Amino acid sequence: MSDMHRIQLSATSVEIQAASTPKGPPRFTAVAYTGIAMKIAGFRYPVILDLKGMNASRPNYPALKDHDDGRVVGHADNTTIGDTTVTVEGAISGAGPDAAEVSQAAKNGFTWQVSLGSDPVDGLRTLAPGKTEQINGQTVTGPMLIA
Repeated sequence: MSDMHRIQLSATSVEIQAASTPKGPPRFTAVAYTGIAMKIAGFRYPVILDLKGMNASRPNYPALKDHDDGRVVGHADNTTIGDTTVTVEGAISGAGPDAAEVSQAAKNGFTWQVSLGSDPVDGLRTLAPGKTEQINGQTVTGPMLIA
């Protein structure tokens, strides 16, 4: 495996305020990652992101439909990395059809999912089969990939 891997994790806890707020566009909040190991296509073992090593130093992150740079929904303007979760808040600030679809579908009661993209800067390390380690407040047992 190369040192750079793109990891996309999915979660289902998204809340969208479909109506515009008095001060701007509709807002969303989401738990983007719950700190657990996940089975991800293309990876041999489950993958867990070690939140202690995670960095959300930029003030804004794009909110994209299907991780596609050409399908802007809005932006996340507050990312909180906790001991066991990553939570994002932001605005449906896009002006195109994807932003309109997300906003209208949420207004109609559709439950959106969110996913988090990550590029592990230091690569992935393998937790050997049967070995244990404390990650994100829980004991995990290999085989597992740790990002």
